[in-house]
Amino acid sequence: MFLHGGLVHILFNMMALRNLGGVVEEVYGSGKALALYLLAGIVGNLASLAWFLHTGPLVESGRHTLVPRIGASGAIIGFAGILAGLGFRIGGETGRALWAPMLKSVGFIFGLGLLLWMTGSPFLLDNTAHAGGFLFGVGAGYLCAFGIRARGRPGAVRAWDAAAVVLVLLTVAAFVPPALEMARARG
Repeated sequence: MFLHGGLVHILFNMMALRNLGGVVEEVYGSGKALALYLLAGIVGNLASLAWFLHTGPLVESGRHTLVPRIGASGAIIGFAGILAGLGFRIGGETGRALWAPMLKSVGFIFGLGLLLWMTGSPFLLDNTAHAGGFLFGVGAGYLCAFGIRARGRPGAVRAWDAAAVVLVLLTVAAFVPPALEMARARG
C-alpha cells in the first residue's frame, strides 16, 4: 500500500484518494475512515498474495517473472466499495447516486487492467488487489454505521479510533524488519 512504481503511479492514486477519501471521512468520521482504508488495503494485498500463490509467477519466454504488486489502489478502490455498499444500504435514488458512479469507475479500472494484460503491456494493474479491496469495501459500507450514528456514540467512536491507532502501529511495525535487514546488509 505504501510502495509505488514512480511519480505517475503516486499521482493517480493520490488524485483518486483525494476524490474519495474526503467523502468517506465525512460520512464515517476520521478514525473509522482510516481503519477502513488500512483494512481495505490489507484485504486487497492478501487477495493479491493469494492469487500469486495460486497462479505462481508470470512466465515469459520460458523465464519466471515476478510482477510487482505495489500501490495504494486496493485501499482506494476499497473506498469506492464503501461508498457503493453505503449506496446499496440507503437504497432508492439517493443510494443509486452513490453506488452507480462507483461501479462505473471500478468497472473502468478492471477493464483497463484486463486490456493492459491482454495487450502484453509492461504496465499491469493488480486487478486481484482491486477486487479484494472493493469487495471488502462493499461489505464494510453496507454493514458499518454511518453519519450521526457513527459519531453519536462516544464508545463506538473511541473503538474505531483505537482500531485506527492499532492498525497504524502495526503498519509502522511492518516496516521495521525490512529496515533492519537493509541496515544489516549495508553493514
